[in-house]
Amino acid sequence: MCGIAGYFGMRRIESGRVASTLEGMKRRGPDCQGHKHWVNRAGRHCGLLHSRLSIIDLDPRANQPFSIGAKSIVFNGELYNYREIAADLQRTGYVARTASDTEILLAAIDRFGWSVLDRCEGMWAFALYDHAEGSLTLCRDRFGEKPLYVHRGTESFYFGSEPKN
Repeated sequence: MCGIAGYFGMRRIESGRVASTLEGMKRRGPDCQGHKHWVNRAGRHCGLLHSRLSIIDLDPRANQPFSIGAKSIVFNGELYNYREIAADLQRTGYVARTASDTEILLAAIDRFGWSVLDRCEGMWAFALYDHAEGSLTLCRDRFGEKPLYVHRGTESFYFGSEPKN
C-alpha cells in the first residue's frame, strides 16, 4: 500500500505542513517519500505528495511524484495488466525508463487519452496534474478498492489516502 495526498488552491502550503503530512503517511509507504509543487498560469498552486511501498520496480527511478512530459502523477494501487498496456505503448515507439506500472499508466494516459482507463485492470487511486492545462484530475478504480478522501474548502481542494492527511 502506498499513500497519496495533495492540494489544489490559491496559496502555497507551508513546508512544515508538507513535512508533517509526509511523516503521517510514512506507515503507508516506508521506502520513499516525495513531493512536488507547481503554480499554473491562473496562479493556482498544486502539490502532490507520495509515500511509497516499493513492490514493482524497486529502483529509485520509479519514485513518485512521477512525471512524463507535461503530466505528473501520484499513484496508489496496482495495475494488473500493465505489461499488456506497455506492449501497446512499445508498438507506438514509447520506450519505458522504468519497469513500474505507474509509468505505464501515466504514459498510456498521455499517449492514448483518458479512455485508456477502460482497458485498465487493477485497483487504484491516483492524482494526475497536467502542467499544460493547469488541471488536477483524481481517479479511483471502478470498485473503489483504494481509498481516496477529498475535502473542498472555499478556495482550495485537498485529497489523500486517509482523512487525516
